[in-house]
This record gives sequence, structure tokens and C-alpha cells, in this order.
Amino acid sequence: KTYTIQNGIPCELFSNLRSGIEILSATTMTHAFDLSAQSYDIRLGSENNFITFWLRRRWHEILVQTLPPAGRVVDIGCGTGDDTLFLARRGYQVTAVDPSVSMLAVARRKINQAGCDSRVRFVHASASDWAKMYHGHGRAWEPFQAIVSGFGALSAEADLASLRIAFEGVLECHGVMCVMPMGRVSPWHFFAPWKAGGVRTVLSRLTKGTATARIGTELVNIRYFFPDEFVRLFSPEFVPVLVEQMGFFMPPPEMFVTRGKLQKSCVRLFGDIEKKNRCSVWGGDHICIVLEKRIC
Repeated sequence: KTYTIQNGIPCELFSNLRSGIEILSATTMTHAFDLSAQSYDIRLGSENNFITFWLRRRWHEILVQTLPPAGRVVDIGCGTGDDTLFLARRGYQVTAVDPSVSMLAVARRKINQAGCDSRVRFVHASASDWAKMYHGHGRAWEPFQAIVSGFGALSAEADLASLRIAFEGVLECHGVMCVMPMGRVSPWHFFAPWKAGGVRTVLSRLTKGTATARIGTELVNIRYFFPDEFVRLFSPEFVPVLVEQMGFFMPPPEMFVTRGKLQKSCVRLFGDIEKKNRCSVWGGDHICIVLEKRIC
């Protein structure tokens, strides 16, 4: 049994027994991700892209350092399920949320093949719709110990201010948010603007914090942040525990999608530099931010 959500209000109960994925809402960005779901891991998956593998390994190190040792975690914008699988294998009970049902289907296949399906619940919804629905039933439902959202998922959300209030209601006292929004400053795109949609797109990303990005064959609107800008959006309910640039020196994975010597060279050349210069006020292509709920 699941809820259909419209503007955060449960309207009716139904089940999608065939797919095993709970459907809460439709979102404006689902089409682009639905179209790219089957090819996403081929181009950008950790097993097929050395740069993605390096970045995700560092992201998982941060999760191990900052998440509680056990409990209930929600993975917002789970995509094809790499983070969900990592968390499930470590024993967490994971709710995997994504606006793309095709992405969720890929993720569910991974989880089933790994034998972790008993620890994962899949929900088809935007972050906003899921959080509003859950926050509205917070007294009846058990709170989460952590919220995880990797690789730019929250940058696709239009109203983070409302999401802050909903997330505050979803988390238990002193629960943590481990998130990775897109950063305004991506040096590699300045050197190769044609890889990011042109000079205008790169400048709009830097100066306005908004720009279009190509997801597969589609153009979608994305929000970009300086680290302190994102932290302020979740204040005062949340306080920063860790802020670290991700992809300031390392090139974005989509710039070199062909697995081979070029990807390996980038990891060898820039991996150590990235490790030694983790704290950056400018951020990077992504920003790793860990926030703790302090208002209880």
C-alpha cells in the first residue's frame, strides 16, 4: 500500500505490484532521466568510468565517517542505486527515492542481484513530494537517522527552503544530512566550455547559480551553489559538520566518458591533488556537505 501525492497531500492508496516500486508522484524532470536510465551506467557508472569510481569511493568514505553505525537512511535521488547498494550492504535499512521510475528499475535490479532487497524500499517521487508526505505523518512514522543525497540530486529541486522544513521533520534529533549539490565553480568547464553547453552556460552557472545541463538527449534546469550558500539554505535547523570540494581538480566524469588510458591518467594526475586540497571555499563540480540537525 502506498500514497499518491499531489503537493504533499496523500490522495489515494494503490499498489504497483508488478514493478515493486511505490509510486508517489510525477515530476517535471522525469522524462530526461527515464530516457537515459539504461545507458547511464555505461557512460557514468563506477564500473565503467574510472573518474566516477574515484569520486564515488571518496563519497563513500565520507558516508562511513559521518553516518551513524546503523539505522534508517533515506537516499534522495538514488538514481541507478550505487549508493543505495553501498548502504544496504553495510546493514542500513534504506528508503530509495527517485523521480525517475526507469532509474529505479535499474536500481532495483542491482539490489535484487546483490541479495539486499529485504533492506531496501523503493519510492517513485521527487524529494519535495516524498518529504512533505513523510513530514506530514512524522508522528505516526519512525524518523530517519540520516538523509543521503549524492551527485547533484538536490540541485534538481526548485524549492530547497521548503525542503529544509520537511527534512527537519523527517530526521531524528541530531540526525545528519550527507548531501552533494552541484557547485558553481567547475574549473574544467572554464577550459572546455563546449563540454558544458557553451560559455553562456558556464557564466550563468557561476554568476546566477542556475543553468541548463544535458541529461542524455534532454536539457534540464539545474541549480548550482557556493558551499556557504547551500549551508545557509538549511540554517538554523541544521549546522555544518563537514564541507569538502569534490571535483575541483578532478575533471567531471562526463568530460571523458570513454573508459581507457585518458581516464586513468586523470585519476593518477589529479587524485592526490584532490585529496590534499579537500577544503575549498569555492567548492567544485560538486560539494560534499554534512549537516547535523540541531533544533529538536
